[in-house]
Amino acid sequence: MSNLPQYNFDEKPAFSSNKLPLITLGARLITLACLLVSWAVLQTNAVTLKDGDKLNYDHYRSYSYTLFAVIAGVVYSILHIPFAIYFLITMKRLISHKLFRLIEFYYYTLPTATGAAAMLGATMDLLRIRYENDNSKKHDFLNLMFIPAAFLLAGFVGSGISSVLSSFSLHKDYTLFAVIAGAVYNLLHIPFAIYFLIRKKRLINHKVFRQIELYGDKIIFGIVATGAGTALGATMDLQKIVYNDDNSKYHDFLNLMYIPSAFVWAGFATSGISSILSSLSFHKE
Repeated sequence: MSNLPQYNFDEKPAFSSNKLPLITLGARLITLACLLVSWAVLQTNAVTLKDGDKLNYDHYRSYSYTLFAVIAGVVYSILHIPFAIYFLITMKRLISHKLFRLIEFYYYTLPTATGAAAMLGATMDLLRIRYENDNSKKHDFLNLMFIPAAFLLAGFVGSGISSVLSSFSLHKDYTLFAVIAGAVYNLLHIPFAIYFLIRKKRLINHKVFRQIELYGDKIIFGIVATGAGTALGATMDLQKIVYNDDNSKYHDFLNLMYIPSAFVWAGFATSGISSILSSLSFHKE
């Protein structure tokens, strides 16, 4: 037993004190650079058609939304880079309040993820159309849109890395938050599902509501997925530790945590099914 690791509540992990601030800053800078390139190409890509009309991003709602998502990501990155620099220099966070950390965790990936998906999906669908007029010019315009989409996907990866790193200090309470968020979301939507089952039509069939439902399913799916991963990963890691005091009680507590972890994983699976079904239903319409 003496050769096993002993847990010290006051000890800070080496990774957090050495590499974490540098990687966080690097991820934010890479994300910002990718978003700026995506913004530049997206806004400057334009062709003049035979009738004199100028085709640009503003002709398509998906591209307009993507530009909004890119600008939001750029502004967010610029605002948070000073915090990352401060973290690198002082090895402590300028604002360590839990609410700020939660906002930092969730908001960073949402614009880049939804923007990249909207742009890539719209471009692939629009390229399948053969246009009666200016077909080659329109296809040249659409093909060029793969460039900002690629950089936006790269920005999404960078923002994802930064988001994951920001979640390290939230692991203690994050799973409970994920469970509560999933429960509230499902309680709000179960009446709509029951109505749909009984009447064979949707209670609210407006497109805006359907879009909110579609993206809400994706967000909750992601929250529950990360909550399930956090619960299982933290439990398995903490089980490896030999605690100085009350070791058996600590391990009894941790063993019991496999039960809620298993149910969160089950919820993750069913939320994934719901997310897929909402995507299929929206795509048909």
